[in-house]
Amino acid sequence: MNYKIRLIKEDEIKKAGEVYALAFNTAQVGENWTDKTASTFLEFWYKKAKDLFFVAVKNNKIIGGIVGEIIPYAEGKYFADGELFVDPAFQNQGVAKKLNKKVISVAINKFGVKYLCWLANAKAKFPISWYEKIGMEKTRWILMDGEAKKVLKNLNK
Repeated sequence: MNYKIRLIKEDEIKKAGEVYALAFNTAQVGENWTDKTASTFLEFWYKKAKDLFFVAVKNNKIIGGIVGEIIPYAEGKYFADGELFVDPAFQNQGVAKKLNKKVISVAINKFGVKYLCWLANAKAKFPISWYEKIGMEKTRWILMDGEAKKVLKNLNK
């Protein structure tokens, strides 16, 4: 497949948001994205890490993207993934792999990153199986989340 990986341009965020919403809604991971909410989310990431926000482009059309951030932990700099998305029509064709290779290379060479930290749904076999295949390992850490008003109510007890 003929496509290129490059930094996203600010005026492409809306189109990237459409691809993001399509990818996640098709995957049925329990998130319901609209083009608007996805675009707002990607705009947040663009403002936060535009030099680590890459897109895959085929025939001037965005078919996927990846973004993350650099975190300076005690052991050294980590690249923490933010989001990875690929248009369902282009999945299983190596797009995600090329996007990852690009952003990891830039994170290492431009920012001196030593480690990677990626988030995955613990209830889904994929992408955990793929992460393990490429050398990632499960950690001792568990992601916790909760409804803000409920947590605040419990803290006020």
